[in-house]
Amino acid sequence: MDCWSQVQELRGRALHTLVRRYPFEVLSVEEGSVLLRPSTGKERTVSRHEIEDAFQELRERGEIDLKAIERRHSARGVSYVAAILAQLAGVTAGGRPLVLRYEPGAATSNPQAEHALFEHGNKSRTVLALIAEGRTYEQILSLHPELTYYDIFAAAKEALAYLPA
Repeated sequence: MDCWSQVQELRGRALHTLVRRYPFEVLSVEEGSVLLRPSTGKERTVSRHEIEDAFQELRERGEIDLKAIERRHSARGVSYVAAILAQLAGVTAGGRPLVLRYEPGAATSNPQAEHALFEHGNKSRTVLALIAEGRTYEQILSLHPELTYYDIFAAAKEALAYLPA
């Protein structure tokens, strides 16, 4: 499935920016742009070419960071472009500084997907994914205020149960 077809499937989805985790909703996907509503309530538009051009570079180089997206593709919508790209097949996001990587055929594994897992009650997987991203206890608890330190300890205990002795 091509890039824009995948973007069209995001219509109506609630996403988060990848670094600061600011929520936004994909209101509509038109022929030439995506209409977003960030948590501020003020609607924003990201053009199709910003997304497709950044995706093309990602496919060609195998990775792209936020600075490259900002410099070459989307000076004002870098956080939204990155969050949208992270939803596409074969795209993963992680590291510090944040880097998007493209591996055709690879399962998408990104912060948005991990957040969706949390919403479905898989606390341990979400906690472990955030730890794997390099998040501190404080960052995990600020991203998910409904969690406690005991949830983080339980996730670690659960993970250790799968490792050989």
